[in-house]
Amino acid sequence: MLAPIGLLALWRRRNLPIAVLLFVLLYYMAIGSANRGFPRYLSPLLPLIYVAAGAGFVTLLNHLREGRRELVAGALLVVVSVQGGARLLNLQRWDHSEMRDAYEQILALDPEGVSFAGYAPHVELEIAGIPTEQVSISSLLPGAREPTLALSPKSLLVVEKRIAEAMNPDQRDGLRLVWSTNKGYGQRLYALSAEAGE
Repeated sequence: MLAPIGLLALWRRRNLPIAVLLFVLLYYMAIGSANRGFPRYLSPLLPLIYVAAGAGFVTLLNHLREGRRELVAGALLVVVSVQGGARLLNLQRWDHSEMRDAYEQILALDPEGVSFAGYAPHVELEIAGIPTEQVSISSLLPGAREPTLALSPKSLLVVEKRIAEAMNPDQRDGLRLVWSTNKGYGQRLYALSAEAGE
């Protein structure tokens, strides 16, 4: 939260290049239009955020030295209240993408592994310690030369809605739908059906 204060301080001194602002705006538009909500997408912005936070901290210290304690106290109160308010309201719960929902559902099911075709939260699952394996989309469709899907009884298959609807019926019959959403690309989680798992 110190970053906005730092950006304003840098802007007032005209030391902030327009190119950086342009990058931030274009990058924000790019990740905003992708309809994905994972923290790793903000990694390219971290150096700018750190520099701005440092500048904000230095600005607050300068105001403190100049005897403007009320201004510093007000700025810190805003920082603390915004952070506390965000935690209280848990704003993440209000705006989930389908991949975030799928990720949380997979964590709740605690599988031994996850196979996926198409878009899936595989990077986040790997970080969480759940092994993932990408499956060729064409291997799931009718007429596939090698229609083999090797799921263990405690693993899951994650596919997009369009892939699930086009999936080879023989393969889909051996699976049971565990969870689904129609948001975005529409994620589907499948596990082996009881008959197929025996």
